[in-house]
Amino acid sequence: MNDFLVSKLPNPPKGRIVAQDFGIVSGTSMMSRHDWVDAYATFRSWMGGKVKSYEKPTRTAMADAYGELVEKAQKLDNKVNAVLAVDLDTLVIGDIIGIVLTGSAVQLEDE
Repeated sequence: MNDFLVSKLPNPPKGRIVAQDFGIVSGTSMMSRHDWVDAYATFRSWMGGKVKSYEKPTRTAMADAYGELVEKAQKLDNKVNAVLAVDLDTLVIGDIIGIVLTGSAVQLEDE
């Protein structure tokens, strides 16, 4: 589906309507933190500035969660062409960092 839409907004774009709602879908990505990264991050936070050692893994986790969200939505039904009202949650459990995207899988049609 080339025209797949993922939006944090709960309403469809202008000129489109929700023809059918297929329910809630989510995409999750969990990653383990490394001790050397934590030590550097702690030092960096004391000194101030960006903690670049977390940026790439966080971007990767976000892309993984996004991909899973879209994949699960498309598997619900071949009519699903959007996920609306997407919410981003992050969590830390011990040395595990998680990113969870949740939204409503819908079929959009032109008005």
